[in-house]
Amino acid sequence: MRKITRQAITDLGMEMPVGKRRKGRAEKFKLIEWSDELRAVIKEALSLQRTTSLYVFGNSEGQPYTVSGWNTNLRRLMAHAETKAKREGIAFERFTLKDMRPAAVTDRVEEGGGGETITNATGHSSDRMVRQVYDRRKTKAARATE
Repeated sequence: MRKITRQAITDLGMEMPVGKRRKGRAEKFKLIEWSDELRAVIKEALSLQRTTSLYVFGNSEGQPYTVSGWNTNLRRLMAHAETKAKREGIAFERFTLKDMRPAAVTDRVEEGGGGETITNATGHSSDRMVRQVYDRRKTKAARATE
């Protein structure tokens, strides 16, 4: 998120780097197709910039946010959202960015989705890693063996 560049934005969606890259190897990308919500968020982020940064979410100097700078902004946003939710009587639970991928995978699995769609969305090459790392269901069902 911190290093999404303007060049990653295409007519079809956003091209995001995936996986680890060995020295001398070309970077691999996956296309995240536009949803109405994603397109609106990116459009708004670009319209709010005060600089002509290479990055969609650039800081005031046009550089990508550091991890601590990004987390500071997220904490401020969480505090604001929590206050607004209390005022409006809406349930709100704080979260961190590192919780978002496991939460999305778990939700998809619980809804009956899975397989190649989830593997592609996470950028992994096999569903084994997805199940092992991201599936956070409280109760996992398994068939009884004889």
